[in-house]
Amino acid sequence: MSQTKILAQLQLMKNHKGTFYVDIEVDGQKLFAYLSNKVIEGGKLYTSPLEGSYYWASINLSNGSAFINQLLPLSQYSEETSGLEYHCYCQRLEDGRIHLITEQSNNHIVLPKQTLSDFAYRIFHNSKVMVTFGHNNSGFFIKEWQTEYPNDIDKGIAINIRKKTDYYLADYYIAKDIYLPVKIESYLLKYEGIYDINEKACINATLTLDDQQKKANISLTLDHQALVNKYNQPKAKLTFIGIKEREGSDLYQFETMLIDGISLLIAIFSYELKFMAEDIVSFQNGQSVSAFLTYKISGKWCNFKIPVAAKNEYNEQFRCITMTSIDNEGMTLLETVEPPHDRLLLPKSELIKQGIYKIHSGVIFGLHITREALDKPWKEKLWHIESINSNFFVGVNNDVGYKSECTVIESWSRYENRPEYVVDLDRYHKNKYKDDIYAFHNHCAAKMTNKYADLLVIIPKSLLVQSGFKTLKPDIKLTIVFSLIKFPMFGIKAATFLCADRLYTSAESMHDGVDESRYVLAEFYEKLGSSGSKEKYRFSIIGSEDTVDFTDWNSQLSGIADLDKYRYKMRIKQNKQYLNVKEMISASIK
Repeated sequence: MSQTKILAQLQLMKNHKGTFYVDIEVDGQKLFAYLSNKVIEGGKLYTSPLEGSYYWASINLSNGSAFINQLLPLSQYSEETSGLEYHCYCQRLEDGRIHLITEQSNNHIVLPKQTLSDFAYRIFHNSKVMVTFGHNNSGFFIKEWQTEYPNDIDKGIAINIRKKTDYYLADYYIAKDIYLPVKIESYLLKYEGIYDINEKACINATLTLDDQQKKANISLTLDHQALVNKYNQPKAKLTFIGIKEREGSDLYQFETMLIDGISLLIAIFSYELKFMAEDIVSFQNGQSVSAFLTYKISGKWCNFKIPVAAKNEYNEQFRCITMTSIDNEGMTLLETVEPPHDRLLLPKSELIKQGIYKIHSGVIFGLHITREALDKPWKEKLWHIESINSNFFVGVNNDVGYKSECTVIESWSRYENRPEYVVDLDRYHKNKYKDDIYAFHNHCAAKMTNKYADLLVIIPKSLLVQSGFKTLKPDIKLTIVFSLIKFPMFGIKAATFLCADRLYTSAESMHDGVDESRYVLAEFYEKLGSSGSKEKYRFSIIGSEDTVDFTDWNSQLSGIADLDKYRYKMRIKQNKQYLNVKEMISASIK
């Protein structure tokens, strides 16, 4: 007799040796079909053998002998179907086998991984299934597998994500305790801007089943804004991981901390480094910074980045990050208070035109600014202030004088008639009309500090000259009386700033950078002759027995017929044992 397999319905019995067997009749011949202990111990039976229980059995017939190769429990649906249809609850075991629990009889069927090669891609753990077996000369096989899904399988979540060599494994859940093991390609996570991920992560995903290719295709559907919100509490910590060289602009790459099992990849273009308060160029791997994050979708890619201003007008609250310098030009690094916390660089000159020298880090204030439209993101256009919050001058009222100390911020000289004025000003445009007279010719720039900012203080030249100052160096402190004025100081539009009305500090009270001369009134005493081609005169100082000599280098007195008729105001200075006239200021009739 050639070897063949037959399907039989039977009741298992045991002989005196404890071996399972059954009486069968094949082609009129009675046979004992045995279930060997070797088959049982091999763990390949689909269901456990029990004495007296009924089964479907696949029996191998060979040379007049019969052996039971496989067992299936009798189906409760045998009267309605072929007898090999089972309605079960399906569980996936860790070793890849599938455990089926029949609905009504609570029988157990365990199927090996190889048997399920055509169906494994769509077998959900804890799902309700209908399995129909067939039988041929190779034994039992799965003829049909249907899953009763609790809802649409195309919307679920991927959890328990494990990294393999170049891909990830995950469990795709469509309901509580119902999931399908899936494979996630590494590039899918890169598309989403994810740098690293672990088992704690929970990602929204969609699933499609490809029955032709017999595979499950997973797509990730992350809520990128929700991710950003998690990391922006209060700010994301970014750790430097290296530079990716690109044509045109290198990418400085950072990773975030793991939050809920996910870390993000942050890329900062080299032309965006100026929007960071830190010197990123000198960073070593592992160094960290903190910043708000945003994202941009470009095709398939989600790029997480620092928020840089893309609009050309803002009228909202800003926070000052720091004062910095870009290409030797003073800048103020700001970010919007409200998300997405856009960062921008405001020229320091724009603040100075508003009477503000420096804003303290962390200060929040209202600002309306505009700029020209951007041609390219790396070609930054300068911002211009339309209006600024007046709280910087809180506590200072118009038409009221206040006594305070200020600090000189720029070198000043009474002999310099074209100073830099702290910022670069177009003096020709400002003074091209005769009637347009610059209000503070050769002023001194100083600052005064409050809790919000260092405010610009203008000290007119006349006050400094009257107090005997010839030059002033930065950081010198002066005591003044100032008031708040509004005047088109640096442009056509009037701006609010502080202006000194009185100077309490005199040159005589200082030794660094001061003029040691003094102002006196004097009367003509005698003519001394000439020094070369210039006449020399002697004057007696009123209220003193001293006399002072004057050489008329500029012929100021040569045109005066009667020098005795006048009283002269002059600036004099001691030179060893002599007093000399340094400047003839004015003359008035006695």
